Amino acid sequence: MSDYLSLPQSSAGAGVLVLHAWRGLNDTFRRFCDRLVGEGFVVLVAHPAANRLVVGVVGFSLGGYYALGLACQKPKNIAAVVTLYGTGRGKFGDAQAAFLGHFAEDDEFESVTDVL
Repeated sequence: MSDYLSLPQSSAGAGVLVLHAWRGLNDTFRRFCDRLVGEGFVVLVAHPAANRLVVGVVGFSLGGYYALGLACQKPKNIAAVVTLYGTGRGKFGDAQAAFLGHFAEDDEFESVTDVL
């Protein structure tokens, strides 16, 4: 299993977990992580450089599904979730995160019903 840790210049900051799409960790996702680092985030949670127990999660496709699930399973630890083309069927009543979803108008994998 591969991972990618990217640290800001200060070597510490708020943590962001990036969950890539099913096709795997590639240069597109590494560049996305590096952009977050440019804003001062530590990208990859569960690392000592992440200076808070509360993190944000960004998930792409299948990673979005997992990001939404984490918000339900660990409501005190997930502050924000951004999902890109990923939906979930969790019990969101306990979630405390802020949510932002990005979806296509016509997507053969995610129906309008699933998104709403």
